[in-house]
Amino acid sequence: MATQPQKADQAAPRKRGKLILIVAVLLVMAGGGAGTWYFLRPVDPHAKVAERPAVFLPLESFTVNLVGGEAQPQYLQAGLTLKLYEAGQGELIKDRMPEVRNRILMVLSGKKVNELLPVIGKQKLAVEIADAVKDVIAPGSTAKPRAQAAPAPKVAAAGEAHAATVAAEGAGAEQPAAEVAPPPAPKPAPKLEVLFTSFIVQ
Repeated sequence: MATQPQKADQAAPRKRGKLILIVAVLLVMAGGGAGTWYFLRPVDPHAKVAERPAVFLPLESFTVNLVGGEAQPQYLQAGLTLKLYEAGQGELIKDRMPEVRNRILMVLSGKKVNELLPVIGKQKLAVEIADAVKDVIAPGSTAKPRAQAAPAPKVAAAGEAHAATVAAEGAGAEQPAAEVAPPPAPKPAPKLEVLFTSFIVQ
C-alpha cells in the first residue's frame, strides 16, 4: 500500500515538467507569430514619415543701392537667415558662400523701393533669393522646361515636290514620322526657405 503514494509523488513532477514544456513552446510560437506579423504587416502609404528638424543658417547683413534713386540714392539693408531641411546643406552653402552672397546681391540690387514696401513684395523677394541659392548648390534645379518650337515647314520647289510625290507613290506607304526625344527632366530642387531678420529701406 505504501508504493501507491510513492508512484503518485513521482508522476507529479513529470506532469509539471510536461506542462512547463508545453507553456514554453506556446510562448515561443506566440512570439514568433508576433514578430512575423510585425515585419510582414501592410505599410500604410499615407502614413507620415517623421521629418528632419530644420536647421537655421544666418547670413551676414546685406546693404545694396536700389534702382531708381538717382536724385536721392535709396538703399536696402536686410538681414537674412536660411531655413534648411536637408542634411549637409549648411556645409555646402558655407563652402560656396562667396557665390551665394553674389547671387543674393544681384537679386537685391535689381529691386525698386515700391516693389519692396508691400508685404507681397517681400514674399516674392524671399522666393527669388531662395531660387538664387538653390541655383548655386544645385545648378539647373529651378530652371523651367522650355516648350520646343515646331520646325518651320520646308518649302520645296515644283520639281522637288513632284519628285517627292513620285517617290512616295513608288514606296506604296508613308514613312513614319521621326520621334522627337523629350527634354531631360529637371533636377529636383532642394528644399529651403529665406527668412528676413531685418528689413530697412531708406
